[in-house]
Amino acid sequence: MSSVSRLNDSGSGNCCCHSDPPCINVSGMIITAAPTTNIRGPQMARYGDVVLGYCGHIGVIVTSMGTTTPGVARVGDLFVGCYTGVLVTGAPTTRGGR
Repeated sequence: MSSVSRLNDSGSGNCCCHSDPPCINVSGMIITAAPTTNIRGPQMARYGDVVLGYCGHIGVIVTSMGTTTPGVARVGDLFVGCYTGVLVTGAPTTRGGR
């Protein structure tokens, strides 16, 4: 089981929307989340929420725990777009199944 990711939790990956070099390794953070569901403080991230790379480009969360709608995003779930990568932080004591 993986930690549930939340608003302002981190992602890590590559952004390939740059000209020189064309792809860079960059960290980022979740900038959208459930408006009414909090997980140990911050709002819960879900399938379809946005991750902003510190380069200014975004990715959308595309994997999640499939037993809820929209799915709950967890550490290890993926986001894609100009900024593509994996969620790397979440609530320290709240877990979602795999």
